[in-house]
Order: sequence, then C-alpha cells, then structure tokens
Amino acid sequence: MGFHTKKWLKLLLAVACTLAAVPPSGKTLKAADGMTEQADVHVLGTNTAASLATQHDLDVIYKDLSGYPTVSATYNGGVAAIGDQAFVLAVNPDTTPILAAARYGKGKVVVAGDDSYFKFTSDITDERKTVARNILLWLTEDSETLTYQEALEGKGRLPMLSATWKNYIIETDVPIDLVRLDQFTEEHLDPSRYPVAYIDGTLEDSEVDAVEHYVAQGGHVVVPLKGWVMEQYPHVFLGNEYQGRSGRLSEDFPVQRLLNRMGLGLMNNTASTRTETLPILTPEQSANYHSLKLLEQAEAIEAGTLSPDQVNVGRPGAGADKKLQVIASVTGGTVSSISPQSPLYAVIEQDASDLESQLTFPLDRSKAPYTSALLAFQLGRIGNDLTAPKSPYADQFPGTVPGDAPRVSGQSVHVNFDYSTFDYLRQGTVPKNWISTGLYAPAGEWVTIHVPEGTQNLDVQVGAHTDNLTSKTEWERPPVITQRKPLLPGENRIRSPYGGLIYLIPTKPQPGVAKDIEISGGVRAPYYILGETSSTEWEDTIRHHPAPWAELQGRRVILTLPSEYIRQLGDPQQLVEKWDAIVDYTEEVAGLSPNQPLRHKSIDLPFRYVADRQISAGYMHAGYPIMFHIDPSAGHAVDISRVTQGGWGFWHETGHEYQQGAWNWNVTGEITVNIYSLYIQEKFGNSSNLLIRNADGKDFYDLAFDYIESDIPNKSFGSSGQLDLFGYLVMFRQLSLAYGWDFYAELHQAYRELPATELPATNQEEIDTFVVMASTIAGENLTEFFDKWALPYSKEEVRSRVDALNLPMPTQELWRLRETHTLSAPPEIKADTGTEWNRESVKVTVTMTAEAEAAGMRSQYKIGSEGKWTDYTAPILVEAEGETIVYARAAAMSGVRSDEASKTVKIDRTGPAITATVAQSVYQTERFTISPQITDTLSGVSGFSLELDGKEASETLVREPLTLSAGPHTLRITAEDAAGNVTVREYPFEVVVNRDHLDDIVTAGEEKGWIDNQGITRSLLAKIADLQQQPAGSEAAEDALTSLEHAIKAQQGKHIDSGFAELLLGDIDYIRSRSSAS
Repeated sequence: MGFHTKKWLKLLLAVACTLAAVPPSGKTLKAADGMTEQADVHVLGTNTAASLATQHDLDVIYKDLSGYPTVSATYNGGVAAIGDQAFVLAVNPDTTPILAAARYGKGKVVVAGDDSYFKFTSDITDERKTVARNILLWLTEDSETLTYQEALEGKGRLPMLSATWKNYIIETDVPIDLVRLDQFTEEHLDPSRYPVAYIDGTLEDSEVDAVEHYVAQGGHVVVPLKGWVMEQYPHVFLGNEYQGRSGRLSEDFPVQRLLNRMGLGLMNNTASTRTETLPILTPEQSANYHSLKLLEQAEAIEAGTLSPDQVNVGRPGAGADKKLQVIASVTGGTVSSISPQSPLYAVIEQDASDLESQLTFPLDRSKAPYTSALLAFQLGRIGNDLTAPKSPYADQFPGTVPGDAPRVSGQSVHVNFDYSTFDYLRQGTVPKNWISTGLYAPAGEWVTIHVPEGTQNLDVQVGAHTDNLTSKTEWERPPVITQRKPLLPGENRIRSPYGGLIYLIPTKPQPGVAKDIEISGGVRAPYYILGETSSTEWEDTIRHHPAPWAELQGRRVILTLPSEYIRQLGDPQQLVEKWDAIVDYTEEVAGLSPNQPLRHKSIDLPFRYVADRQISAGYMHAGYPIMFHIDPSAGHAVDISRVTQGGWGFWHETGHEYQQGAWNWNVTGEITVNIYSLYIQEKFGNSSNLLIRNADGKDFYDLAFDYIESDIPNKSFGSSGQLDLFGYLVMFRQLSLAYGWDFYAELHQAYRELPATELPATNQEEIDTFVVMASTIAGENLTEFFDKWALPYSKEEVRSRVDALNLPMPTQELWRLRETHTLSAPPEIKADTGTEWNRESVKVTVTMTAEAEAAGMRSQYKIGSEGKWTDYTAPILVEAEGETIVYARAAAMSGVRSDEASKTVKIDRTGPAITATVAQSVYQTERFTISPQITDTLSGVSGFSLELDGKEASETLVREPLTLSAGPHTLRITAEDAAGNVTVREYPFEVVVNRDHLDDIVTAGEEKGWIDNQGITRSLLAKIADLQQQPAGSEAAEDALTSLEHAIKAQQGKHIDSGFAELLLGDIDYIRSRSSAS
C-alpha cells in the first residue's frame, strides 16, 4: 500500500497527460505554447512533484498587500492544488490553503475559499477588494485583447462572462462589463471576446466540457466558493432537488469535477475563522502546501522515513504535533473531496481498498496522516451506501442495539405530503419535513419499506447526524454516518452500515396527498410526542424501548438525544413545553404568529435539535438540524433550569434560523442573532447578558458608551478591535428599549413585505436600507443615532431618503439608553393540595423570589388568561368547579415585570354519570347482558364495579340462559372519578318463568347434559304437559305441580344435576307464588 515510486511516477504521468487529453466533448485541445513540453517534463522524482508558483505569480497576487487578508465573518473554505500545473497562492498556516491557481492549456484558473475575494462592490472596504483586483491582473496579464491593468488605466472595459442564477453583480464604476448568460455554451465561451469567466456552484454538468475547452484555448476562470457551505446547503447551488439534503463535493457538484480536471479542488473544511493578515508566501512555501507533496510526505512519515520536523508547514516555530495537524488537514481535505475526474482519485481508491486498519475513536488524524486520508475517502463512500454491511465502527457510534430486541413488522407511518417550504419568510433556515417514525435501523440489518403505488418524491434517511467531519483534524466518531436515498413504489430494502433513527422525507410538496408507509425490520426507539404520549406510557414503556437514540417531540421542536439521557427522565411534558416556548418567543421577535396572513404566518413544522459526539463547526451550529455536542449539552437539553436560565447557546442557534439576510451585513450575523436571545432571556425571567460586568466592573453598556464617546481613528460600526460583538449588540437593544420589542416584529414584517426588486443586493445596500427601514418603523429620524454609532451608511443618499419621510427627530438621546433593572424569575405558585383533582376548594399561595422582593417588586395574580391583574395580599381560594388557571408575576412601578408563572387548579364535585339499559323482566330462557356506560366530564373515570345480588361481577355482565333463578334480582353499579366522587346506581329486575316454559327448560337441560336419562326426560315432559292442560290455579294444577316436584326431587343428584334440579324446584315455587298472588 502507498505511494511507491512506480505508482508515484504513474500518477504524475496521469496528471500530466490529462492536460493533453481529448476532452469528453470530442474536441481536441490544440496544444498551447509549451503544452507538449509540460506533458513531457513532469515525470519527476520525489519531493519535486509540484511545479512552483513563480515569484512573479506571487508578486502579482500580493501587489499592494502586506499579506493575505481574512475576516472572521467569512469562514473561508479550504482549496487544494492537486495537479502538476497547480500551485498554492495563499494559506492559513494553521489549516489549509485558501487560494490556489493552475495553468491549463493556454488558460489559467483561480480558486478561492470565499466569494468575497472576487467581489467588485463598495461594501467590500478591506483588502479583499485588492485581492479581487490582483486576481484579474494575474489572469489577464498575457491577454491579447485587453488586460485588466489596461482597463484600470482607462483603455477599455474588461468583458467577463457569468452564467450563475445567483445574484452576482459588479458596480458600474469598475471597468468590467459583466455579460450574463443563461448557460455557458461554446458559442459564447470565446477567449478572444471574453477573456474571463466567473464560475460558481451553480455550474451544470452540461457546461463542464465547454468551460474546460474554453480554458484550454486561453480563457481564464475564477471559482470563489466555500466547499463546506456547498455540502451543507446544496439546494442553494443545485436547486430544490437537494432541498433538505446534504451534498458531497466529490459526487454532487459539477464545479468540483471541472476543477479536478484542471488540477485544483475545493475542500469541505473551514480554513479560517478570525480576522488577520496571513503571511505572503515564497515560491518554496507555496510548494510545501501542494497536496501531492504532502500526501507523499504523509506516507513517508508513517513509514518512518521522514520526521514531521522536516516538513515545512505551519507557522514559524510550529512543533511536530502542529505540523502533523496541518498535513492531516490538507491531505484529508483533498482526498475526501476529490471526484473521479481527478487522476489522483484512482490511486487513492486503490490504496483505500487495501486499508485494513481497525481503528477506535476518537482518532487523531495527525498520528497517521496518510492512512486517515484514505480512511476519510473510504468512510465517505461507505457512508453514502444504503446496502452496505455493518461497519466495524458502528458500535462505537451511533451505538449498539441489543440482539434480543424485538424487530417490528408492518409498522405503519403516516406521511403527509401537504406541507410548506416557507419560501415567503426570507429567513436563514426553515424546518424541512423529516418525519420521525419512532423506529431505529440496527447497523447492517435489512429494513423493508413498502411504498404504495403512485407515491412520488419520498426519501428514506437512516440517522440524524448529517454533519460531515472528514475535514476535521480529529474524529470523535466516523466522519460520515447518515445515509439517504429515494424510495420507489413497492418494496424497498435498505441496510445501513452504521444504523440510526429512520426518517421518511417528502422531497416535494403535494397538496392533498398523504400516504401510509409500512416498515418492517427496525426496533422501537424512545419517542415522546407532546399531547399524545401519556405519562404512564412514557414512564412504564416507551422510555425503555431498546434503541440507543431517542426523540422528544413538542409543537415546535424535536430533540434527538442518546437514550441514556432520557431513561430516567420523568414525564417530559413541562420540559418539551419550555423548548416550544423558545421557538414561540423567537417568532414573537420575528413578527410571526399562527393567525396572521401567509407572509407572516408561523412555521408549522418542528425545528430539530440533534446531539452529536462531534459536530462540523463550533460549540453548536444552526441549520436543519441544529447541532450540539452530547458532552455537555445533551444533559443541559433535558434540564429545565438549563434550558430556561442557561440556554443561551440553544437560543442563539434558534435565532440564526430566523435571521433575515437583508439586514445582516458583514459581521452583524453574529450580532443581530442575539436580539432573539435577549428577548428569550427576558421572557424566561433572567437578567440581561448585556449587564454582565467585566473585571473592571464595566458592563456592555459601559463599554458601548466608551466606544460612542471615543475618537478612535476610522471608527466604524462592526470593525474588529474597536468593540466586541456584545458591545455592538447594545445598538440593536437600544432600539427595542426606545420603541419596544414590537419594533423588531414590525421590522421583520416590513422586510418580508418589501418587493423582491427592492431587496438590498450588497452589504452597503443592506446598511443603507436598514437605516431607512428602522427610521420608518420607529416613526422617527434615526440618522443621528446611527451616526453616534458610526454606522457606515451612505450619508448623502440615506439622509435624503429619510428626510423625504418627514419624520420628527427622537425626543431622547437613544444612544444613552440602557437597561437599569434586571428582570427576576417569576414568583412561585403553590396549591394546598396533594392530588391533581380535588372535591373541595383549594387554597393557592404566591411567593415572590428573594431577588424580586429585595428590588421592591410586588406579586400580582389573575384568574384565567382574560382575568385582571391584582396585587397579591393573601392566599387565593379557588372554588369553581373545573380547571382554573392562576397566573402570577412580579412587577415594579417602573413597568419592569418578570415572566409569568401559572398553576392549574382542578376541582370536581360531581360523580360520574352511569347509564345502563336493564329490562324490568327477562325470561329464564333468554341470555342476559348488561354493558354500562360510565362518563365523567371533569376529572375522568378512575374505575367502576358491578354487583349482582351482592356478588361482584365483571364489568360487562353476561348470564347465559338457565343460569339465573326465577324471581327478583338487583344489579348494583358503583363508579368513582379521579377526584374521589362516587356514584351508585341500582337496577332491580325479575327473571320470569311460567308453566308454558317448563317443557322448554327441561328440554334445554337435557341438551346441556343436566338430565342423563331420556326416560326421565319423557316422564318430566309428560307431567309438565298434564300441568299445562289444567286450569291455572286449580286444585288439579296444584296436584300436577306437586307430582312434578316429587319426580324432580326423586332424581336430584342422580339422573338430574343437583344445580339444575334446584333451578327447576325454584321455578315450581315461583309458579306457585304467582298463582297464589293472582
């Protein structure tokens, strides 16, 4: 296994020969000047695989720059130089390259890790605009038509092509004429007419060959993209077919296939996270980050023939451990993202097939940089296979299923295809329609899914852990474990190598369509549904289901957690309701509610929050699902106090879902998100985070006021080093202090109502529009307020637009507003009862928190949601029958109020209602059945019993013919409700026998075997016939009765069953009594 010398030379030949190959379109690439030479000279020895970037190349790229600029808000993606004509131009020495280029035929290609490095708009005010200029200078320096340098000198305007359907614009004062195409075709891709083309992730397969041919003939291409964003949000680039799915650079994106052909590639890692200026590279340093060279060195390190100290990567003075991390980042990022279009792919595929390592997690990739790169490649391919056998790593994560756990058969799952995609909301992320099944697919076991005929646009997904970790330097679990595939009508068999919760996912809304899908083969998972799962069901059964992962579902959220975190969890109702409140509160800030018109209507699909051993970025991250670490956040997620008091992370990520891009310029994405968090914090009765004091005793208001009063050079809102993000948050909080939280509800609504043609397209337009929109919502001219904050809006234009609104100036200095009182937790409400339902009046007490009492606040209460708030002075006596909700809060004269607490008091003084249909008389030969109906409209029936003639009977009373003695009987029904109220009803009835029935009774007795001698039967029937011929009540009739009586007694216990004989004798007594009564 490995890059043996022979294989290395073979790979280099493949890479070089690719440059001279006939493109798939069938058109021969005419050899550019020096092309044959390129193909001939690059059969190189070790450590010389990559051509160097020339000093001239680097001089052009770094012209007028002190280094390569990164900005914390951009989160650059990594890029790779793979081919022998590719080279690195800029690198984060802690991670991977972020700018690379290649020569291909007569043309050039540049790939950047973020689109902000090729923007020509006024909102880019830092050195990234210089990078964009220099990229064009380098690409066009040998242009036979017009160079960009000549365009800058006023000698013409540089034509540039674009075929993206996304919003890419170039401002008119830049000497570039952007020509927009619907699609790249050979007709337009003429280097002599259009020397440069802008390419993004929307490139289609049908365009790849034409673009490749264009470059080979001398065209130049710029590809500025974040690979990690493409994988997380593929629908943004590839369309609605990928809505709700994750993507893979190696499989799904034509732009990656194009780049790989030309010796470059995108990685799926986050390569930079902070604002800094990265050092200018020398040609030698550039070569040190070439992917082929680092792959060769990685293998040598594992073979023991090279020391990490000998590898020249990392920052100056970097130790062996740091160098190994960088090597692992570059090699793993390259290998996990390459497509089969790269000559490197076949070599990696062969080496990965020989990989036999049995690894455990966590895995530090730097300890085995080449093997881990192969493993990333291998696991990435296995992770997408829904027919693969069990992975050797599945038991480590997501976990094991007991072998004896029952497998389900024929479990029906209802799938509603009638749902919204919420496009009208214009917000960060909306929930997708993953439908939980409550089932878990054991790793390596087949699961069968039967789909009804006519069903379309339905996927199955196994696993909730969609984060791809291949770019991480350490893996705490296998990097790709969730699989998804379309389902077809009929029987579908799937087998997940890792196992996971099973989801059914409609991929396209279909109004009025719903289907029942049948699943066999999984095991049941703990799955709580608010409003459906009872406390008893949860505690006795459901939380003990055997799957290693569980879900708690409310109205607005679904939590996915390891089952160990819920095994001891009592009734989750209150916990889930608090989670629902987080989304409810966020929507209040966003101006959404269920009863508003569609444009402002609440989201009716739940957000998902998934715990994972490791996530792709950050402490938590937004998206669908919102991801957080198991340790420590899974325990926090099921702790009500942490959710409501220390849940900033959860609140923050929920806020990201609702952010509107139209007013999140530059770094404000991590500022405005906390508007929602501050509101949730307040609603849960917590003190504001803006009041937290630093070591100098200053809170964020103090720091903000210092900034406002300062004379910092080039002061500009959002600039790093002038004020931190929470300090900038004060500006947004001051707007809600001045105009109430409704300010933001109305602002969100206004942006949703803005015509699409008026939505801002650049950062500068976003700032300018925000000033106008904020002034409009406030009803006051806010330009002075934003001036105090040094917000960089376009002064002349924006002031003119605001002046045209004829708004008054604020009557107060808004920039001096601050929170002066902290909100306290709500009072505690206690009901003087030990039971849920009560028969007597209940005393309710309200106790204020010590914090609220010390602040001079007072307790208030109201009865019912429409009740009037009243100062609490004495215990409240609740007497009304039914459910009464008592609300309480703490309030100050200043208007500051705590969150509300509530307690539901339940009183039931009325016993259950009993209904039973009982006939007053019934013949002994008839079947007797009584099934009473017991109802209780308040506390509910807790139980009932039946007694027949003082003896306990079953709840449904059934008596067969000839089992009840003739004469009167009493049925007694007793019912009790949950409050302890008891209702008793008695139903008297009579079992009737007359002499005309005696022959039927005897005949039936014989049929039942109670008379075992036919002669005796005939004798009894003869006596009965004689009786029936006598006048009722006559002496002769009495004689006949006596004769019958003697005959029965003579055979009782002999040929007549004793019990049956007693029944007959009782019947004779009954007939006598009725005769005497008449």
